[in-house]
Amino acid sequence: AMRVVTPAAQPGRVHVRKDTNTAKWSSGDPLTKPTKQGALNCGAFDFLAMGSSVKVREAAQAALTKYGCGSCGPRGFYGSIDVHEQLEARVASFSHTKQAIAFSDAASCCTSTVAAFAKRGDLLVVDDGISEPLRTGCVLSRARVVAYKHNDANDLKRVMEGIRQADRRKGRAPTAQRRFVVCEAVSRDHGGDVAPLKEILALKDEFGYRLILDESLSWGVLGATGRGLKEACGIEDPTSVEITCVDLAPALGSNGGLCIGTDEVVAHQRLSGAGYCFSAAAPPFYSAAALAALDILDSSEGQKRLSKLRSNASLLRKELAKAFDGDALLSVVGTNIEVDLEDDLDVPFVLLEGASSKTLDAIIDAAYASGYAVSLATPPADDAAPALPPLKKKPLALRVTTTADHGAADVRGLVAALAKASAKA
Repeated sequence: AMRVVTPAAQPGRVHVRKDTNTAKWSSGDPLTKPTKQGALNCGAFDFLAMGSSVKVREAAQAALTKYGCGSCGPRGFYGSIDVHEQLEARVASFSHTKQAIAFSDAASCCTSTVAAFAKRGDLLVVDDGISEPLRTGCVLSRARVVAYKHNDANDLKRVMEGIRQADRRKGRAPTAQRRFVVCEAVSRDHGGDVAPLKEILALKDEFGYRLILDESLSWGVLGATGRGLKEACGIEDPTSVEITCVDLAPALGSNGGLCIGTDEVVAHQRLSGAGYCFSAAAPPFYSAAALAALDILDSSEGQKRLSKLRSNASLLRKELAKAFDGDALLSVVGTNIEVDLEDDLDVPFVLLEGASSKTLDAIIDAAYASGYAVSLATPPADDAAPALPPLKKKPLALRVTTTADHGAADVRGLVAALAKASAKA
């Protein structure tokens, strides 16, 4: 069922309605008496709860007053505002990279980046679990696409060795075409699996590839200081990953995306990135909000938020593992592949699969009635595309998240509500 979600008066809580035509509670809706305080938001990607921060909201309001809402054009044609450039410089500095380039939408950032670097005649070796924005980028690039099994470094090596053998048979030099590995640091569609980055880096260097890494759900979240999967894996060289995409929403509570890398990586996209050249720049207040949130992240308060988030993420996964064992209706999505991290870091969202869409809808309603708002992950679509090899199917699943604002009692209450709802479904 379609739902309308609106913020409640208390930060971090939401109201959910199913009558999208009138935006009012319909008489036939089982949730006809919403509580005044709303339900705890446990379905959104705002992991550090920056969207609830007074400082972030005040920065957005001040920018809205100063600049107005829209940017009035693409970045290269009247659309660049000083806060856009300030955000690029600040993100690049925080990430220890040379430069960053900002896009008005995180999904188009990924799509545009892949298509800007790979062209017809080039080769993309992709994780078969990549999400829709990267898949679309692969299609638009018109490059040859070969897939390896989701987060499986051994299968990636098998694919690369097969390509090397084909080079030898055809007398083709590996440098005759541009070659990229494309993967997500944290899988959006497959339960927050973490990519084996150290192994991928070793393989792409051994076989002569570049890496396009989508850190949308890890930048600002993983690592001792929130600098993403590279930091979590103890990788100090900022140039080890040539091209990185990040999303402002999960860590900074804003909208938009950035691609970070060397001077050449960024300069190339200012002229060849379709999402940069032909889309209106982000509203300035998005960038102002992100700058304020990044200041918080890069401070002692940010460290406290990261610590609390890690604690909640660990607790969420442990409680769900106990509540949804082998006999339960739902099960946790994931490949259970061990990844070599500096710290035992848990991703703060989980997907639960195993039921029909009708049953999942009933569980969502029951959880909301208990005071917890969870969501259905974007439903699976027909993922087949003529330009792509067969890719891993996206599961039909509930998306359950936790944030730095949640308490241990909130996490346990959420899991208890889901367990009760699924038992009655």
